[in-house]
Amino acid sequence: MSPACAGGQGCLLKKVGQFVQPKEGFQIFATANTKGKGSDDGRFIGTNVMNEAFLDRFSVTLEQEYAPKTTELKILKKAFAEVGCDEDNDVEFAKKLVDWADTIRQCFYQDAVDEIITTRRLVNIATAYSIFNDRTKAISMAITRFDDDTKESFLNMYSKLDEEVAAASEEDAFRNASFVHLKVPYEQRHVPKSWGASWDAGNKVWILDISAYNEKKDEITENVKNGWIVTPTISF
Repeated sequence: MSPACAGGQGCLLKKVGQFVQPKEGFQIFATANTKGKGSDDGRFIGTNVMNEAFLDRFSVTLEQEYAPKTTELKILKKAFAEVGCDEDNDVEFAKKLVDWADTIRQCFYQDAVDEIITTRRLVNIATAYSIFNDRTKAISMAITRFDDDTKESFLNMYSKLDEEVAAASEEDAFRNASFVHLKVPYEQRHVPKSWGASWDAGNKVWILDISAYNEKKDEITENVKNGWIVTPTISF
């Protein structure tokens, strides 16, 4: 291909014994995830470092960024529609996914995270959502291949954008908890104590058994409005 890149010279195709002469306007386009530098981190395994002289024969190099959010939303809305998800709440989910992916990409460019969410992965989420009708499950299935810390981080990022998922995550956390930690104003310290909560001086929280929490849930929920902080805990 070098002769073709160097001023449009012709080349001999040895396998067929034919000489090919480029016509006027002939162009060669090539794509490369690593820009010819290979992949040391294994992200694009199988790619190799390319010859610098060969790379230099390409007179123009264009950087293809991810599509703008407006364009990516159009792609995703079409993907949702193709799997039968075109209701208003589906479109709202697509918008949140685009915002989520954009946030992760900005973090990736700043070296805050090691993985990225591609447009293809968003389309995969749309497909999973059409099957399970569960936002959290659809996202989880698309990012399960990442390590646990990254998966948890990405799910947390999404939950900050979607109140529905945040509420579901909170319900799951309390459902699986063994205890809850209560941070209460000093003048109300007698309340959790009267429920049998124990004081953790190191963390400055009251520790309440989950069964006692469930009995007092309505009262605790009301007190959250007055500054109480409630955190579910798996073990003591």
